[in-house]
Amino acid sequence: PMDVAVLFGCAVLTGAGIVTHTLKPAPGSTVAVVGLGGIGMSALMATRLFECARVVAFDVSDEKLRLAREIGATDVVNSAH
Repeated sequence: PMDVAVLFGCAVLTGAGIVTHTLKPAPGSTVAVVGLGGIGMSALMATRLFECARVVAFDVSDEKLRLAREIGATDVVNSAH
């Protein structure tokens, strides 16, 4: 389905690509991910490849923040509060 295909065709490549090709965080560094849509979640997952010490995820959805913790965020912030 297109709603799934778009995640793999765009969001994953963009989010993970930003981390792996542009940011390239050093092991032990701290990274912030602002917004946990498809691109943000993909970026968050890619930080695990770099052994970041802290990954802080920001979003307005508690549900997305819970998921972010499950996939690697060490800290979460609900920016609506």
